[in-house]
Amino acid sequence: IEEIRMMKILIGSPVRQKKSILQEFLLGLEEMDIGDNQILYYFVDDNADLESSELLVSFSQRNNAIIKKGTELCGIDVDYENHIWKAGALEKVTLYKNEIIDYCIKNKFDYLFLIDSDIVIDKRTLNQLLADNVDIVSNVFWSQWKTNGILSPQCFWIPEIFTQHKEFGVPLSVQEAGQIIEETNAQLKISGLYKVDGLGACTLIARHVLEAGVDFRAIPNVRIPGEDRAFCIRAGALGFALYMDTHYPAYHCCKEIYLDRVDEFKRDGWKFDMCQTFEDDNKKAKPLPKERKFIVRVGKKLVRDFSD
Repeated sequence: IEEIRMMKILIGSPVRQKKSILQEFLLGLEEMDIGDNQILYYFVDDNADLESSELLVSFSQRNNAIIKKGTELCGIDVDYENHIWKAGALEKVTLYKNEIIDYCIKNKFDYLFLIDSDIVIDKRTLNQLLADNVDIVSNVFWSQWKTNGILSPQCFWIPEIFTQHKEFGVPLSVQEAGQIIEETNAQLKISGLYKVDGLGACTLIARHVLEAGVDFRAIPNVRIPGEDRAFCIRAGALGFALYMDTHYPAYHCCKEIYLDRVDEFKRDGWKFDMCQTFEDDNKKAKPLPKERKFIVRVGKKLVRDFSD
């Protein structure tokens, strides 16, 4: 019988979060099954709320954790309702994530598990991601990026669906793009491991990937916003495949209204009527907006192949 080696894992997160949401995030980490692995938590505390900072301190007193104070660059400017991050916020998050990467490399952790502070994970998540035995893998979660919108996974094409086509410069129609998104999302609702073009927010990364230079710095000659996209482009350029694990979807608790169903999630697992908000109870989700950018190409069973 092959002996299972204990892994040294750094779990890192830049934190600027409401106390109520942060509390559930931290509780999820404490309830996670870590097996026999050696775990260290690394938080960058960029909280504006003193009570949120106190939660991190309390967590560190019960667990093996490092807390670093955030660097004052500029004010965070984020529209959480529509998931819009402005340049100052991205600059900070990039700095913090790369700081965590540097610590991981210098202290020779086997893996870095980067997770956003509004994610509540299934307790089986870490062991499942380790069992995948791939270089980079994100655990799926489903989000409604805009009020009245559809639920989508945190996967995306690079740069985006409406300009990517077999013939250079010939865009897909909105109808074609919407059909691809619908088919892809249906595939990702089935438990499995899928090869994707883009991922983030709940990602297990092997140290040798980080040592090769994969990080979150902006790429000067690539005009694609978002630190996760820079990470994914670097990974692809260096030959590392990206995977999405859909066995145990996490709960994206990005709004306080979603807190009401956290206990239900922990008891019964993810349900596809969670994490949705509407303008009123009788209003159905709007059709896919033209500017939609989140999409994935599924690996072994490609929804649609644009590689020719």
